[in-house]
Amino acid sequence: MKKRDFRKLCIYDLCDDPALLKKILVIERTRDEYLAHLKDSHPARRALDMVYYADEIGDTSLREEVISAWGDELSSFYDE
Repeated sequence: MKKRDFRKLCIYDLCDDPALLKKILVIERTRDEYLAHLKDSHPARRALDMVYYADEIGDTSLREEVISAWGDELSSFYDE
């Protein structure tokens, strides 16, 4: 299986369930609106949404892959 580049992915690449997306993102947005919003957010926001998704579906390997790919940004997010 080809390794996914989580730095290029977002929650919409992993999930297409509208109910689950609403639960994770709280505010309903289209993919384009979400990506535009990310430009003004902390860089870790994209990763956190994917981590929350992994937690919701119980996929620990997905969680670990996202954290590994976004480690520096996640660390700086929690240090703020």
